[in-house]
Amino acid sequence: MNRGQKSPQQKKRESYAKDRRNVYGENAKASRKAIPRRKAIELRALRRVSRALIGEATAHADLDQLETLESRVEGKRRRGWRKVADQPLGVVIPLRLARRARQANRKAGRPADLG
Repeated sequence: MNRGQKSPQQKKRESYAKDRRNVYGENAKASRKAIPRRKAIELRALRRVSRALIGEATAHADLDQLETLESRVEGKRRRGWRKVADQPLGVVIPLRLARRARQANRKAGRPADLG
């Protein structure tokens, strides 16, 4: 065999390790809109908190408070929404096959295989 050629079995193993599938639970195409939307929501929340802290400090107009306010605003971070990585095919396919078998048993009126 040539160096660059791979057997079909080797290609399949590499595909199962490298190829990924969306398992988040929503349509894969929805991520194009959902990710920017969630980022925007987080940024709006951060700006809302910052605005409230600034309004609180400017009402008192104390220089010492303004300095502590600055450190408090810088200390506020985005809450915690994170993107969820897609799963490799090697993980997704066995899960799908198991779910398919459970559903087939349920439709046939048989108890699900507990093994």
